[in-house]
Amino acid sequence: MVEPRKLPSDGNDNPYDLKMSKSFDYWGSITSYRAGILIQLFETNCRWAIIQIKRIEEDRTALEHDADFYKLDVNLRREIQDKMFADCQFYFILMNRLPTLLVAIYKATGFEELLKVKIQYDEYFKNYNEIRCHLEHIEERTISIKDVKQKEPKRYLGNFGNIVNGKYTFGEKEYSIDTSNIDTIMDYYQQVIEILDKHNLRRK
Repeated sequence: MVEPRKLPSDGNDNPYDLKMSKSFDYWGSITSYRAGILIQLFETNCRWAIIQIKRIEEDRTALEHDADFYKLDVNLRREIQDKMFADCQFYFILMNRLPTLLVAIYKATGFEELLKVKIQYDEYFKNYNEIRCHLEHIEERTISIKDVKQKEPKRYLGNFGNIVNGKYTFGEKEYSIDTSNIDTIMDYYQQVIEILDKHNLRRK
């Protein structure tokens, strides 16, 4: 069996330290019950996304740099590879969900500053929406180029998901899955929390 992973326990990118455990401070004090739930969901999804990045990095490192990995039983190697790609897909789902939750928090609170944060990160999250859509509708990407009646059909055949140089590739495009995304998620989260603090939503 594959050894169970250990949850992160220290360091600045620990999703379970106080930097990412703020939502309870707003629970019960916010005027909108729905907004309280959404803030908690937003925080939880940020934490989960960071955990997924760490899981992917652990398995990717083993695959690319651990000589002992290829001494393992072939079925065990396949299991680790499958887990890594499954983790990637869940990571893309989480990253696609974050801006959706932010918009929902805005609608529940009416805080215009939240929309500015969303716009600031729109381009960053756009790629994750794209790859999430590819994987969710992957059966539609199996159509042969000859069967697609359009001038410049997209080319997917031959690459339905791979990891090259720390990037997830699909078709002819790359998507970031490396640990640099942890800082971006942390910054995104902190900006939202600062706005909520500005409006004095913490429990007294």
